[in-house]
Amino acid sequence: MELAELHEAEGPVTAVFSRHIRPEFLAEYEAWMREITALAAKRPGYLGATVLRPSDTTHPEFITILRFATYADLAAWEADPLRNTLIRRADRMAVEPLQSRRADGMEMWFTPSGPAPARPPAKWKMAVLLTSSIFLLSLVVPRALQPLTSMLPALVGSLIVIAVHVALVTWLIMPRLTRRLARWLFA
Repeated sequence: MELAELHEAEGPVTAVFSRHIRPEFLAEYEAWMREITALAAKRPGYLGATVLRPSDTTHPEFITILRFATYADLAAWEADPLRNTLIRRADRMAVEPLQSRRADGMEMWFTPSGPAPARPPAKWKMAVLLTSSIFLLSLVVPRALQPLTSMLPALVGSLIVIAVHVALVTWLIMPRLTRRLARWLFA
């Protein structure tokens, strides 16, 4: 999505940053991550952050997902001088430059591998695909997890079912459906 389009977008905006860190800087980068995340949390419009830590410590890649209420909130965060000082400090720990991507709404679930399309899919197409995926999962996942969740308090069981739904949609279903239905989605 072009920055001008994001600027006009309504609702939350997501920014995804990935960085390959030199293995000798892992502990220092973890401390840096806590520092910059705490700084972001103080910004207006901050909605949350998720940090995906590497499983391979020989080629560690950290992925950070930041959510802000509006594009203006994200832009203000990215222009923050203290944030930019921290980013420069992390540059010396990295193997390569910081990679980033921004999107609004559900677009992050509909990002194909390979070259990015010029425009994200139409929102109605994303909604149809996501609704049908979640509908089918809601028929299967609760039944599959029932032996486990029946032994737990109802709220804990519901949380587990929802977490499995989100994980399956994020890492398994949407990437595959996006690839298979790319011609329709991005037409």
